Amino acid sequence: MKNGYFTACLVKCLKGAADENRDRKVTAKELFDSVSKGVIRLSNNEQHPVMWGNFDNNMIVMQW
Repeated sequence: MKNGYFTACLVKCLKGAADENRDRKVTAKELFDSVSKGVIRLSNNEQHPVMWGNFDNNMIVMQW
């Protein structure tokens, strides 16, 4: 792995892995949930990402 767990998961998710409903949009909620699950899995439950701030769960982070 070239990056840390968080960066590796973030890159994968922004390439489309976080688009759970396959609508070609990644929302803030989809991105956080997907990155969080990946980091927890890769770190054997030792790292737990958090999301700070007030974001609409449906805010589109990426669309293609």
